[in-house]
Formats: sequence, structure tokens, C-alpha cells
Amino acid sequence: MAFTEQHKIFMVMSYYRNGVKEEGTWQYSIGLCMEEFREEFPDFSVEYTQFRQTLNVSFKNFQENGSVTRKPGSGCPKRRTPELIEEPREVMEETPGTSIRHLSQQLGLSVGTCNTLLEKDLHLFPYRLTSVHELHPTDFPQRVQYCEWFLNTLDLGDHLEKTFFIDEAYFHLSGYGNSQNTRIWTSDNPHFFIESPQYPQQVGVWAAINQHRIIGPIFLWKHKCCKIP
Repeated sequence: MAFTEQHKIFMVMSYYRNGVKEEGTWQYSIGLCMEEFREEFPDFSVEYTQFRQTLNVSFKNFQENGSVTRKPGSGCPKRRTPELIEEPREVMEETPGTSIRHLSQQLGLSVGTCNTLLEKDLHLFPYRLTSVHELHPTDFPQRVQYCEWFLNTLDLGDHLEKTFFIDEAYFHLSGYGNSQNTRIWTSDNPHFFIESPQYPQQVGVWAAINQHRIIGPIFLWKHKCCKIP
């Protein structure tokens, strides 16, 4: 959800309002500012990092031109300058998971400009998170030992014919909703929700393969197992 100008004005006003002067220096609290923001806009969902970065940019714009947005005509120049490139560099170094849409909102630049800055100037590219099995320090030498043994015994007998490579996966049967990616566009909050069972029904699929044949797939239920020919 994008911050509006009203949101940014409230953020800057709250930031100033919660300032405390200690030993001649003004101290400001982003935490108190965010608490007030959530009370004022309870339906607006925002993470701390996104809030802090947007507040910093809005605060900087207010100090420079008296407005929480950039001055008219101060958008992205036709030539990308070192100063313009440095802003997204700082954001992405601190929070590399920031989306281009959020980066565009925080810096006041278009999505296309942000994409160009990231790819052509900073040489940054989006990579998808990969989920892998957790390994402990003792697992690594054991795996190396097994691989060395397997390679050394390949030519000594029929080990490869008796070796099966197996895998399994579980699938949700009740559907799955991602609250981080699902958005409903309406004029009023519909309080849309998805009911999820406490104990969701799942089915597991198991299969094995070796040098000559495939076993499965075998479908595993809670207390049953059935094979599809």
C-alpha cells in the first residue's frame, strides 16, 4: 500500500511533535511517530523499515523545500547523476529486500526510473529466495565421505542398479492465500478474509528412480496410502 501525501504530512508533523531537546540537541523518536501513525491510520499496514525510509525522505524534502514531496520540476533528470544514483544505493544496501514499488515511493521517482537505476547503474538484479534443507556442521564431512565411497564402488559391482533416488512433496488441498501479495481494490475496506482450517488437509507424493525404472508416484494421506498406476 502506497503512502499518500496526507500520510507523509502526518508522519513529519508527528516526528516534530515527539521531539525532545536534551543538552541543547533535539532528539526525535521514529518509534513514537510510528505508534501515532498506526493509531491515526489503523487500516494502513506498514513495516518499520519501510516507514522509517519514507519518513526520512519526506523529512528531507520538507527541510529542503517546505513540502513532503519533491518540488515541481525536480523529478528525475534526463541524465542520471551520481547524486541520483546514490539514493537508491543507500536504500538497497540497508534493506536489499525493498521492492521497486516501495523504492519508487520512498525516493519520489517513477518505477521505470528506479528499475533503470538498479539494473544499469547499480547492476543489481532480483533473485528469488531458495528453500533448502538445514545442514549442521557434522553433516558436511559425512556427505563428502559418502560421495567418495559411492564413487569408489561404482565399478566394483551392481551398486548403481540397487541405488534409488527418492523424493517427496506435500500439497495443501484447502487452498493457500498469501496475505503479503493479495490485495483487494475497493473504495471502502471490505474486511476480506480467508478461513484456514486449524489442521489443513494435505496429500504427500512419493517417488523413486534408479538406473532402469521409476517407482510411484505413491500418494500418502493421513492414515492411508494409495498408488496411482
